[in-house]
Amino acid sequence: MATYADVIELGRRRLGVTIQSCWIADIKRKNGVEMRPSHNRKDPYHPIKPCPTKWEPGVTAIMREFGLI
Repeated sequence: MATYADVIELGRRRLGVTIQSCWIADIKRKNGVEMRPSHNRKDPYHPIKPCPTKWEPGVTAIMREFGLI
């Protein structure tokens, strides 16, 4: 199974942007992947920084390629 680090590295090479882990979590939530609550947030299911609309298609494609969604 791919890790967040794998997604971030491929995003850096393919998209030329450093994908943030909170973007990955946001995409997972939007695609119905069951997520555990975060221990360090007021709302444990709400991302602090949602994935920007500009990068969402690219991040989603990379995550589908790795089978994360």
